[in-house]
Amino acid sequence: MLATVSAAMISAARNALIEEHYRRIDAAEPVTTAAAKAPERAARAFTLVEQGPGDYARKAP
Repeated sequence: MLATVSAAMISAARNALIEEHYRRIDAAEPVTTAAAKAPERAARAFTLVEQGPGDYARKAP
């Protein structure tokens, strides 16, 4: 099950990055600008996959 959950997280991050890329282009961001920022967004996304969300959306005690 761990492999399945891990694969789903990686796939979801990839899909979110693709959707964000096209959303930016649809919002008239120049393709070159969207492409230049993509590696930074990918690094943040996959760091989130690797390290988890931390305190993001965590219910206060």
